[in-house]
Amino acid sequence: MPSAVPWLSWMADLVPKDMRGRYFATRNLIMGTVGLILGPVVGLFLDRWQGWAGTGSPFGFVITFAAGAMLGLLAVWLLQRIVEPPMVPGSGESLAHQLILPWKNASFRRLIFFRGYYIFVVNLAGPFFVVYHLQGLGLSFGMVYILNTIGNLAMLMALRWWGRLCDRWGTRKVMLVNTIGKGIFPLFYIGMAVTAPGSPTVLTWILLVAAQVFNVFEGGLELAANNLQINIAPREHNTAYLATYAAVFSLCSAISPLIGGALLSHPAAAHVTLGPLDVAGFQVLFLVSGLLRLSSVFLARGVRG
Repeated sequence: MPSAVPWLSWMADLVPKDMRGRYFATRNLIMGTVGLILGPVVGLFLDRWQGWAGTGSPFGFVITFAAGAMLGLLAVWLLQRIVEPPMVPGSGESLAHQLILPWKNASFRRLIFFRGYYIFVVNLAGPFFVVYHLQGLGLSFGMVYILNTIGNLAMLMALRWWGRLCDRWGTRKVMLVNTIGKGIFPLFYIGMAVTAPGSPTVLTWILLVAAQVFNVFEGGLELAANNLQINIAPREHNTAYLATYAAVFSLCSAISPLIGGALLSHPAAAHVTLGPLDVAGFQVLFLVSGLLRLSSVFLARGVRG
């Protein structure tokens, strides 16, 4: 999002460094909880509206979008009431020079390489987990929603804990631990290779729930990585640093799903035999993504706060 760079730059000035972990953890917890509650409420409203006005009526969506727009305007009003610290005077350097600066900072450069590589290997498989739930396992939309809810609850319950650890233990260490946890997550799906579509076994359900619980590492990783980029970026050039980080992150996020989809479209390339397991299709993608996620730990170790 274009607004993310100025917002993070603003938060870097506004939130004291020694409490950023707790602050952003609390903020993300509140946002996640509200989203978790409003999602089913809006879905129930749309279902009821179809019953009241008929299945062809679009006005339920119109009302939902209008309510969202009103809440967005309320958010703008609330933002205007937040005190903004005095801006650091500009250095007078050219735009080209400012965009080169982040690459000259060894620690920030390592962070960019790590996060670019990490989001690339995550998004190789990330968009296809839900597709696998529906097509590979034959789960219903309702069951997929329940699994996503379990994952979101696990992430939200751990946020405050990760926030305290960021402030006490250090964001780099939290990032390393969560990177390993998120690397293990896709490997749970390899054990589902023996499951026939539409016939999940007890083992499949155990692996599915365990995989969702591993989302405790999702919130911690994003919290630590965002805090780390704010901490490393010097205040007088933090906008240029954060913009470079966001550009690399977005580019890698956009490219990797295309590669993952191309791999899935070639069955001969997506086939591996692991002992008694014949891993093919989605599982190959999950296996590759999991192993590459774990390899990103070596890049993360080079990042210094």
